[in-house]
Amino acid sequence: MGISNQFHFEWLDEAMAPIRDGVRLSLPKRPQVLGIGEQGPSPFINHLLEGMDYSYQACDLFPLSPEVLVCDMNDLSPLFGKIHADIATLFRASYFIKNKHSFFEQIKQVLVPEGILCMDLLIGSSDLPVLDFRYGERRAAISYDEERTAYYQTSFFDDRLLREFPEQIEAFCRHARRWPLETKLNYLRQAPRFFWRDVRALRRLRPENLAAAIRAALPEENIFSLRDFEQAGFEILTFNARYFYPKVKKFNLYCYVAARLKKAEASGS
Repeated sequence: MGISNQFHFEWLDEAMAPIRDGVRLSLPKRPQVLGIGEQGPSPFINHLLEGMDYSYQACDLFPLSPEVLVCDMNDLSPLFGKIHADIATLFRASYFIKNKHSFFEQIKQVLVPEGILCMDLLIGSSDLPVLDFRYGERRAAISYDEERTAYYQTSFFDDRLLREFPEQIEAFCRHARRWPLETKLNYLRQAPRFFWRDVRALRRLRPENLAAAIRAALPEENIFSLRDFEQAGFEILTFNARYFYPKVKKFNLYCYVAARLKKAEASGS
Protein backbone atom coordinates (compact mmCIF):
# COMPACT_ATOMS: atom_id res chain seq x y z
CA MET A 1 0.00 0.00 0.00
CA GLY A 2 1.43 3.38 -1.03
CA ILE A 3 2.18 6.03 1.56
CA SER A 4 -0.79 8.13 0.41
CA ASN A 5 -3.16 5.17 0.84
CA GLN A 6 -1.63 4.36 4.22
CA PHE A 7 -2.32 7.81 5.67
CA HIS A 8 -5.74 7.89 4.04
CA PHE A 9 -6.95 4.63 5.51
CA GLU A 10 -5.46 5.44 8.90
CA TRP A 11 -7.58 8.60 8.83
CA LEU A 12 -10.70 6.64 7.82
CA ASP A 13 -10.18 4.32 10.79
CA GLU A 14 -9.78 7.34 13.05
CA ALA A 15 -12.92 8.97 11.63
CA MET A 16 -14.92 5.77 12.09
CA ALA A 17 -13.70 5.08 15.63
CA PRO A 18 -16.50 6.92 17.50
CA ILE A 19 -19.20 4.76 15.90
CA ARG A 20 -17.27 1.56 15.13
CA ASP A 21 -18.63 -0.52 18.00
CA GLY A 22 -22.19 0.63 17.40
CA VAL A 23 -21.98 -0.21 13.71
CA ARG A 24 -20.61 -3.67 14.43
CA LEU A 25 -23.42 -4.38 16.89
CA SER A 26 -26.04 -3.26 14.36
CA LEU A 27 -24.91 -5.69 11.65
CA PRO A 28 -26.38 -9.14 11.02
CA LYS A 29 -24.42 -12.27 11.88
CA ARG A 30 -22.77 -12.46 8.45
CA PRO A 31 -22.96 -9.02 6.81
CA GLN A 32 -22.56 -8.55 3.09
CA VAL A 33 -20.12 -5.87 1.95
CA LEU A 34 -20.08 -4.20 -1.47
CA GLY A 35 -16.81 -2.49 -2.42
CA ILE A 36 -17.48 -0.04 -5.26
CA GLY A 37 -14.41 0.82 -7.30
CA GLU A 38 -12.40 -1.84 -5.47
CA GLN A 39 -10.51 -4.99 -6.40
CA GLY A 40 -10.67 -6.54 -2.93
CA PRO A 41 -11.50 -5.74 0.71
CA SER A 42 -10.04 -2.39 1.75
CA PRO A 43 -8.00 -1.84 4.93
CA PHE A 44 -11.06 0.03 6.20
CA ILE A 45 -13.29 -3.06 5.95
CA ASN A 46 -10.57 -5.36 7.27
CA HIS A 47 -10.34 -3.20 10.38
CA LEU A 48 -14.03 -2.41 10.81
CA LEU A 49 -15.06 -6.07 10.58
CA GLU A 50 -11.98 -7.59 12.20
CA GLY A 51 -12.89 -10.92 13.80
CA MET A 52 -16.31 -11.04 12.12
CA ASP A 53 -17.46 -13.41 9.41
CA TYR A 54 -18.65 -11.47 6.35
CA SER A 55 -19.14 -11.86 2.61
CA TYR A 56 -17.54 -9.41 0.23
CA GLN A 57 -18.13 -8.43 -3.38
CA ALA A 58 -15.98 -5.96 -5.29
CA CYS A 59 -17.15 -4.16 -8.41
CA ASP A 60 -15.14 -1.92 -10.69
CA LEU A 61 -15.27 -0.58 -14.22
CA PHE A 62 -11.83 -2.05 -14.85
CA PRO A 63 -11.68 -5.37 -12.95
CA LEU A 64 -8.32 -7.07 -12.54
CA SER A 65 -9.66 -10.52 -11.67
CA PRO A 66 -12.74 -12.66 -12.42
CA GLU A 67 -13.93 -12.26 -8.82
CA VAL A 68 -14.55 -8.56 -9.40
CA LEU A 69 -17.86 -7.70 -11.06
CA VAL A 70 -17.71 -5.36 -14.06
CA CYS A 71 -19.74 -2.36 -13.00
CA ASP A 72 -19.54 1.41 -13.41
CA MET A 73 -20.32 3.43 -10.29
CA ASN A 74 -22.46 5.61 -12.57
CA ASP A 75 -24.56 2.59 -13.55
CA LEU A 76 -25.09 0.14 -10.71
CA SER A 77 -28.08 -1.49 -12.45
CA PRO A 78 -26.17 -4.77 -13.12
CA LEU A 79 -26.18 -5.23 -9.32
CA PHE A 80 -29.92 -4.70 -8.82
CA GLY A 81 -31.55 -7.80 -7.38
CA LYS A 82 -28.18 -9.52 -7.00
CA ILE A 83 -26.52 -7.50 -4.24
CA HIS A 84 -28.19 -6.74 -0.92
CA ALA A 85 -25.39 -5.04 0.95
CA ASP A 86 -25.33 -4.28 4.65
CA ILE A 87 -22.34 -2.03 4.00
CA ALA A 88 -21.32 -0.33 0.75
CA THR A 89 -17.98 1.46 0.51
CA LEU A 90 -16.69 3.93 -2.08
CA PHE A 91 -13.21 5.25 -1.40
CA ARG A 92 -10.87 7.45 -3.41
CA ALA A 93 -13.16 7.34 -6.46
CA SER A 94 -16.24 9.46 -5.75
CA TYR A 95 -14.82 12.24 -7.93
CA PHE A 96 -15.82 10.10 -10.94
CA ILE A 97 -19.54 10.28 -10.08
CA LYS A 98 -21.34 12.08 -12.90
CA ASN A 99 -24.60 12.91 -11.13
CA LYS A 100 -25.19 12.77 -7.38
CA HIS A 101 -28.95 12.31 -7.71
CA SER A 102 -28.59 9.24 -9.92
CA PHE A 103 -25.92 7.86 -7.61
CA PHE A 104 -28.17 8.05 -4.55
CA GLU A 105 -31.13 6.48 -6.34
CA GLN A 106 -28.95 3.59 -7.49
CA ILE A 107 -27.03 2.97 -4.27
CA LYS A 108 -30.38 2.65 -2.49
CA GLN A 109 -31.18 -0.26 -4.81
CA VAL A 110 -28.23 -2.30 -3.53
CA LEU A 111 -28.40 -1.48 0.19
CA VAL A 112 -30.67 -3.34 2.60
CA PRO A 113 -32.98 -1.35 4.89
CA GLU A 114 -30.73 0.41 7.42
CA GLY A 115 -27.68 -0.48 5.34
CA ILE A 116 -24.64 1.74 5.74
CA LEU A 117 -22.87 3.76 3.04
CA CYS A 118 -19.26 4.72 3.78
CA MET A 119 -17.59 7.05 1.29
CA ASP A 120 -15.04 9.79 1.03
CA LEU A 121 -15.29 12.84 -1.20
CA LEU A 122 -12.50 14.99 -2.58
CA ILE A 123 -12.66 18.77 -2.30
CA GLY A 124 -10.58 20.22 -5.09
CA SER A 125 -7.93 18.35 -7.03
CA SER A 126 -5.45 15.88 -5.63
CA ASP A 127 -2.55 17.28 -7.68
CA LEU A 128 -2.95 21.06 -7.51
CA PRO A 129 -4.85 23.37 -5.19
CA VAL A 130 -7.63 23.95 -7.73
CA LEU A 131 -11.39 23.40 -7.62
CA ASP A 132 -12.59 22.89 -11.18
CA PHE A 133 -10.46 19.88 -12.18
CA ARG A 134 -8.77 21.64 -15.12
CA TYR A 135 -5.04 22.06 -15.56
CA GLY A 136 -4.64 24.62 -18.27
CA GLU A 137 -7.06 23.38 -20.93
CA ARG A 138 -6.72 19.73 -19.89
CA ARG A 139 -9.33 18.10 -17.66
CA ALA A 140 -8.00 16.24 -14.67
CA ALA A 141 -8.14 12.52 -15.34
CA ILE A 142 -6.80 9.12 -14.47
CA SER A 143 -5.72 7.04 -17.45
CA TYR A 144 -5.67 3.30 -16.92
CA ASP A 145 -4.29 2.91 -20.43
CA GLU A 146 -4.59 4.81 -23.74
CA GLU A 147 -8.20 3.74 -24.23
CA ARG A 148 -9.43 3.97 -20.63
CA THR A 149 -9.59 7.47 -19.21
CA ALA A 150 -11.79 8.51 -16.29
CA TYR A 151 -12.33 12.23 -15.75
CA TYR A 152 -12.76 13.98 -12.43
CA GLN A 153 -16.35 15.17 -12.08
CA THR A 154 -17.47 15.68 -8.50
CA SER A 155 -16.54 17.66 -5.39
CA PHE A 156 -18.09 18.36 -1.99
CA PHE A 157 -19.03 21.30 0.16
CA ASP A 158 -21.02 21.68 3.35
CA ASP A 159 -21.11 24.46 5.93
CA ARG A 160 -20.18 21.92 8.60
CA LEU A 161 -16.68 21.88 7.09
CA LEU A 162 -16.12 25.45 8.20
CA ARG A 163 -17.62 24.95 11.65
CA GLU A 164 -16.01 21.63 12.53
CA PHE A 165 -12.71 21.56 10.60
CA PRO A 166 -11.61 25.20 10.20
CA GLU A 167 -7.88 24.46 10.42
CA GLN A 168 -8.03 21.85 7.64
CA ILE A 169 -10.01 24.19 5.35
CA GLU A 170 -7.79 27.18 6.07
CA ALA A 171 -4.66 25.17 5.26
CA PHE A 172 -6.08 24.15 1.88
CA CYS A 173 -7.22 27.68 1.03
CA ARG A 174 -3.86 29.10 2.09
CA HIS A 175 -2.11 26.80 -0.39
CA ALA A 176 -4.62 27.69 -3.08
CA ARG A 177 -3.88 31.40 -2.55
CA ARG A 178 -0.13 30.92 -2.45
CA TRP A 179 1.07 27.73 -4.12
CA PRO A 180 4.14 26.05 -2.63
CA LEU A 181 7.31 26.64 -4.67
CA GLU A 182 7.54 23.05 -5.90
CA THR A 183 3.97 23.23 -7.17
CA LYS A 184 4.69 26.46 -9.04
CA LEU A 185 7.77 24.99 -10.71
CA ASN A 186 5.98 21.80 -11.75
CA TYR A 187 3.05 23.71 -13.19
CA LEU A 188 5.31 26.14 -15.03
CA ARG A 189 6.94 23.14 -16.71
CA GLN A 190 3.65 21.43 -17.54
CA ALA A 191 1.42 24.35 -18.53
CA PRO A 192 3.42 27.59 -18.81
CA ARG A 193 0.72 29.28 -20.95
CA PHE A 194 -1.82 29.00 -18.15
CA PHE A 195 0.32 29.41 -15.06
CA TRP A 196 -0.49 33.03 -14.21
CA ARG A 197 -4.15 32.68 -15.13
CA ASP A 198 -4.62 29.70 -12.83
CA VAL A 199 -2.56 31.12 -9.96
CA ARG A 200 -4.51 34.39 -10.04
CA ALA A 201 -7.85 32.60 -10.21
CA LEU A 202 -7.49 31.39 -6.61
CA ARG A 203 -5.51 34.24 -5.12
CA ARG A 204 -8.52 35.44 -3.10
CA LEU A 205 -9.75 32.01 -2.01
CA ARG A 206 -10.61 31.85 1.69
CA PRO A 207 -12.82 29.58 3.79
CA GLU A 208 -15.68 32.09 3.68
CA ASN A 209 -15.84 32.07 -0.13
CA LEU A 210 -14.87 28.44 -0.73
CA ALA A 211 -18.51 27.46 -1.29
CA ALA A 212 -18.97 30.17 -3.92
CA ALA A 213 -15.76 29.12 -5.67
CA ILE A 214 -16.80 25.47 -5.84
CA ARG A 215 -20.28 26.38 -7.10
CA ALA A 216 -18.76 28.61 -9.78
CA ALA A 217 -16.49 25.79 -10.92
CA LEU A 218 -18.94 22.85 -11.02
CA PRO A 219 -22.61 22.24 -11.79
CA GLU A 220 -24.96 21.55 -8.88
CA GLU A 221 -25.33 17.85 -9.71
CA ASN A 222 -21.59 17.45 -9.17
CA ILE A 223 -21.38 19.02 -5.72
CA PHE A 224 -22.27 16.72 -2.82
CA SER A 225 -23.36 18.01 0.59
CA LEU A 226 -24.58 16.38 3.78
CA ARG A 227 -28.04 17.72 2.96
CA ASP A 228 -27.98 15.60 -0.22
CA PHE A 229 -27.45 12.48 1.87
CA GLU A 230 -30.32 13.43 4.15
CA GLN A 231 -32.67 14.33 1.30
CA ALA A 232 -31.90 10.96 -0.29
CA GLY A 233 -33.11 9.22 2.87
CA PHE A 234 -29.85 8.70 4.78
CA GLU A 235 -29.06 9.47 8.40
CA ILE A 236 -25.55 10.88 8.89
CA LEU A 237 -23.69 8.71 11.40
CA THR A 238 -20.34 10.47 11.30
CA PHE A 239 -18.59 13.20 9.32
CA ASN A 240 -14.91 14.12 9.17
CA ALA A 241 -12.42 16.05 7.03
CA ARG A 242 -8.66 16.02 6.60
CA TYR A 243 -6.10 17.93 4.50
CA PHE A 244 -3.26 15.58 3.64
CA TYR A 245 -0.66 17.89 2.13
CA PRO A 246 1.56 17.99 5.24
CA LYS A 247 1.95 14.21 5.07
CA VAL A 248 1.85 13.32 1.36
CA LYS A 249 2.70 16.62 -0.41
CA LYS A 250 -0.48 16.34 -2.49
CA PHE A 251 -3.46 18.65 -2.26
CA ASN A 252 -5.79 16.01 -0.90
CA LEU A 253 -8.59 17.72 1.01
CA TYR A 254 -11.07 14.93 1.74
CA CYS A 255 -14.21 14.52 3.77
CA TYR A 256 -15.61 11.22 5.00
CA VAL A 257 -19.29 10.37 5.45
CA ALA A 258 -20.85 7.29 7.02
CA ALA A 259 -24.63 7.28 6.59
CA ARG A 260 -27.40 4.79 7.32
CA LEU A 261 -30.25 4.27 4.86
CA LYS A 262 -33.53 4.82 6.65
CA LYS A 263 -35.78 1.77 6.53
CA ALA A 264 -38.60 3.56 4.73
CA GLU A 265 -36.20 4.68 1.96
CA ALA A 266 -34.75 1.26 1.12
CA SER A 267 -35.73 -0.39 -2.16
CA GLY A 268 -38.77 -2.64 -1.77
CA SER A 269 -39.54 -1.52 1.78
